[in-house]
Amino acid sequence: MTTVSDVDFEQDVNKYLSSVGEQNEPLLIERKNQKFLLVAFDDLNSTYETLYLMKSEKNRSKLDKSIQQLKNGDVVTYDNLNDL
Repeated sequence: MTTVSDVDFEQDVNKYLSSVGEQNEPLLIERKNQKFLLVAFDDLNSTYETLYLMKSEKNRSKLDKSIQQLKNGDVVTYDNLNDL
């Protein structure tokens, strides 16, 4: 994670906004005794969605099982969605 001072951030706002948006990496902005975190909106939504999905032990277990099946190649593919 990149860290910048508030002065540096103010001097080159567009550069830092582009960096956060394109690299999907938060930016830590330090100002005296305060710290601020700049995060792209889509990245924050993704984090919230992950937290929501992992909140339930039952759902987490199902997701883990599905991930393991995918890693093992235990998948079914369809050429046409109408075949489902």
